Amino acid sequence: MTLPRNLHRYLIGFALGLLCVWPAAAQTTAPAAGEGKKIVAIEFEGLDSIKSENLLPLLKLKVGEAYSADAGRDDIRTLFSTGNFTDELKVQTVERDGGVAVVFHVRENPIINKIGVVGNQKIPSDRIVGALPVREGQIFKNQTAREVQEAVYKLYRAKGYSQTQVIVNPTDVTNFSVNLQILVNEGTKIEVDKVVIRGNSAFGNSRLKWQMNTKGSWGPFDNYYDETAFQDDLKTLEQFYQQRGYFDVRAQRGQFVYNESKGTVTPVVEIDEGVQYKVGTIEARGVTLFNQINLLIFFDSLHGRAFKAASFQKAVEKVRKLYADEGYLLTEITPKPTLKPEIGEVDFTLEVNEKTRVYVGEVKVEKTPIPRDAKPGIFDRFYGRISPEVKEEVIRREARLKSGEVYREYLEVRTVERLRNLEIFDRVEAYSEPTDREDVRNMVIKAKEGITGNVAAGVGFGDASGAFVFGSYTERNLFGDARDLRVQASLGTRITNISVSYLDRYFRGTETSMEANLFRTSFQRTGYDETHTGTSVEFGKPINEFLREYLRFRLEYVNLDKNDDDIEEHLGSYPVATIRGRYVLDTRDDNLWPTKGYRAGAGLEVGAADGLLVKFTGEYSRYWKVYRDWVYALNVEAGLLPYDASQIGLSERFFMGGSADLRGFKFRGAGPKLLVQNELRFPLYDNLSGLFFVDAGMLDRSGFSLSSPRASAGFGLRYNVRYVDVALDFAGAFLKQSGDDTQFVHFRLGSLF
Repeated sequence: MTLPRNLHRYLIGFALGLLCVWPAAAQTTAPAAGEGKKIVAIEFEGLDSIKSENLLPLLKLKVGEAYSADAGRDDIRTLFSTGNFTDELKVQTVERDGGVAVVFHVRENPIINKIGVVGNQKIPSDRIVGALPVREGQIFKNQTAREVQEAVYKLYRAKGYSQTQVIVNPTDVTNFSVNLQILVNEGTKIEVDKVVIRGNSAFGNSRLKWQMNTKGSWGPFDNYYDETAFQDDLKTLEQFYQQRGYFDVRAQRGQFVYNESKGTVTPVVEIDEGVQYKVGTIEARGVTLFNQINLLIFFDSLHGRAFKAASFQKAVEKVRKLYADEGYLLTEITPKPTLKPEIGEVDFTLEVNEKTRVYVGEVKVEKTPIPRDAKPGIFDRFYGRISPEVKEEVIRREARLKSGEVYREYLEVRTVERLRNLEIFDRVEAYSEPTDREDVRNMVIKAKEGITGNVAAGVGFGDASGAFVFGSYTERNLFGDARDLRVQASLGTRITNISVSYLDRYFRGTETSMEANLFRTSFQRTGYDETHTGTSVEFGKPINEFLREYLRFRLEYVNLDKNDDDIEEHLGSYPVATIRGRYVLDTRDDNLWPTKGYRAGAGLEVGAADGLLVKFTGEYSRYWKVYRDWVYALNVEAGLLPYDASQIGLSERFFMGGSADLRGFKFRGAGPKLLVQNELRFPLYDNLSGLFFVDAGMLDRSGFSLSSPRASAGFGLRYNVRYVDVALDFAGAFLKQSGDDTQFVHFRLGSLF
């Protein structure tokens, strides 16, 4: 067998190559010095102004753990990224005490000795230096020059100098200090005369200009041209169109018009809108947990309509919430559009990555108490025992998520709502916190305690009560358990009242609530005086998260005195003893000013009140967000006495009219009751809100009949803060009967002295 020519040369070369590579390979696989040995110390050499204890938390290497060369290299990169050191960084290990000491050799960047500004005329040097992100005496970090340059640019652009050039020049550099010289070429600023937009037809000039930062000058307001801002405006306009279905839009720079004599410029935007795409087909991929029909139903209203990014995103958010409410918090939903320009439609594929179901790990509470004096006085110490810090268990018992349960997002939201409704916190938030397991997340509740007790005095006015003065004491965190105590007294032209109420939300440590009231109230009615003295106790028990049942016991003594002989009905005194049971279903997001959800209730009260009392009541309130912060509120109230109203005491009959009932009519009436209130609420400014309303109601004396309806409409104002409540309504009665007493203005006021 004959070997090919020159083969022996290749074999010899291959063998020699192996001999050369072998030691090199062995060298590269040798472990680094100290690899795997226990770290007994971490030290820094070369530090001057920086303390080592501020650097240790940044490192992956830790004392007591095994040394890793890879982790050491990562730590070098981390130290350099702080900007405090030059690139002359290295790490070495030293054998010590049976392990290794890790030593980082560093060289600090110099300290800024002096900052000077050259070339500036329009802006004083001290103002420029004051706007910088660094000061003399601080470290000149790796990114300092760029940050200083950006700060000066920003300052000049705000003044209209868009052509300014800035150079940051480090001078007199030593190992320990550096001087910064900022060279400024201010250039000239150009005033914007006006902005011209061409090619737009779907949206008017005013609406498009509202999206832009580049504005025209008018009157005393001068605006100056900024090229960077103008380029951002072009992108903003394209995004504005794309969010409304114009995916092919192009917003480009047009031919600017310069007026050299005035020193002004007219920026021009040329827009090619293209077609507005309609939503075509929508399909989902990767869905296994839900029926696709149930998932895609959120998009049904979008089919065949012009694409609106806001509406589409709301539908996507509903899908995400569908998963999150079942514990799939990590689900990713990625809409992928497919444009069909030939028919002007856009199809979407929802790429759904369901991931794993998440369970609750720990329920963590981070409570911020009200700051208290280090040396409290006698009264503070006494009151601190009555109302100490909110107990952590108060927060935990309102948490709707428990350790080990499926992490359902709506229960996280419900937890926040319940805590806010206690009215003892200034701020409450809850969120999920990752753990070392993908399928477990902790729920973190952050609650900042607010002022829970107050003493108030003021003046007020109401349709039924007239003008009055009042005083009150309220504590919502009695003994730190979120129990309510309220003492109120008022004296007015038509009312005298004193009452004490107490609410324990978890009576004797159970889920049952208990509310007790003591009261004495006197009214001056038209033709007679009415006085109530009594007590009531009501117990409430949850059936589920939103439904509760209540049982109330009431004992009263009612005294009625005529002050007008024209009243034919016999008035006198009588005791009242009743038991009332009712069910209340409440899903509202807030007790005082809800924006969504509903409240429904039904009750039956029986007993004696100058005759046999049987009273059926019902209520239904619902709230919808119709546009941004605008809320539509519907309130329906109904009541029934299954006999003529004259068979029971006057105090137990149904009445309508007044500021809290059928607006447009004066207070009082009798018999079966049906009231429907419609309100459209909207914010005006801060705590001031407005509303439009339409009220309708029917009332009669007979047991099962309802008289001709009454109706009114109008508008009102509400001002609500913690200690002030003002309600002003203007109501016109457009459906009434002869003999009805109407009232145009309804006013309630509660304010502090």
